[in-house]
Amino acid sequence: MITGNKCAGVSTQINLLCERFKLDQLELQSVFQKKQAEELKSRQRKRLLSRGFKGIPDNEDPDAEPEVDTEVVEDPEEFDKGEQDVKDLRTIIPASNGLVIDGNWRATGEDSSYDIPDLLKSARRMPEIVVILKCKEEVSIKRDFADCEQEMVAEFERKMEERRVGKVKARLDARTEKLEELEGTDYEEMSPIEIEAKKKEDMDAWDEARDEQDREEDENDDEKPDLDKMKEEKAEALKAMCEADETNLETLKTKLVEDWKAVLVVELDTSKISAEYVHIKLLDLLKNHIKYRRDLIERAQAIAVKDEEVKVYEKSYTYKQSKFGENSPISLFNPRKTKNHTVLYRERIYYLSDAEEQ
Repeated sequence: MITGNKCAGVSTQINLLCERFKLDQLELQSVFQKKQAEELKSRQRKRLLSRGFKGIPDNEDPDAEPEVDTEVVEDPEEFDKGEQDVKDLRTIIPASNGLVIDGNWRATGEDSSYDIPDLLKSARRMPEIVVILKCKEEVSIKRDFADCEQEMVAEFERKMEERRVGKVKARLDARTEKLEELEGTDYEEMSPIEIEAKKKEDMDAWDEARDEQDREEDENDDEKPDLDKMKEEKAEALKAMCEADETNLETLKTKLVEDWKAVLVVELDTSKISAEYVHIKLLDLLKNHIKYRRDLIERAQAIAVKDEEVKVYEKSYTYKQSKFGENSPISLFNPRKTKNHTVLYRERIYYLSDAEEQ
């Protein structure tokens, strides 16, 4: 499982590891929440079918929100949500397959808390290794701005354009109203030419006064889009997120290392190095665990090949015969030279002697 604070490069390193070791990745929080929603919908449907249809009287106020059928929508008091969460987590994390898990977990809502470490333990789905990628707060903000600054500028320009269009429309409506007012004015003892001149004079005066009014409103408008203010708000939100991430990561590390002593935790600061060099350092830190011992990740690399698919892999540019050739590496003393029990392992093709060896 790889986790870390904002913009530490978690997703990038997961993609690189999965590509290198041919592993699947799992975005834990999003997949878990999707599973929770599916199970909730299933429980609601069961409750509805079990109870049967129940009419709800129409609300007298047509604008009011429809009444919620709590018997169907809400779980009963005896429902054990913790037990259901454990069941859901076991479902989305298969114990038999190697996975690289995106462990970033950010609480949403007022009652949310960072309970993923206890949930993983209760579900018996603790990862073999936990990699914590850290990044300094100022670097996180800089990286995030580099990714989203164009979107922020586009949003600012969109708001400014909406504001401009609104002001133009409001001024046009006010000007039309003023013209109608002048049209209804009784200009006694004035010739048509003098009336037109008077109207033009009045409208010029109105335009000048309106220009001054628009300038004052623009200067005193607290809701006017401000790009610098938008950046400040974004930076403050990122700081709060970084602080929450730091607290959660310390909680995770403490429980894994000090309280449970069950999982290897690897930490890496990515603030001053590129994603490529982070990957090199990460591989070096994980080398002894992934390359030199039998674990779930390593075992997941071995893939049994169907007899009819062997020729396809032999002609592939990706896979090559191992240094053992057509002999089994397990029983070199008794060469069978059969291709009925072929295995792919780390871009090499191994020909095993029998099903037991496979």
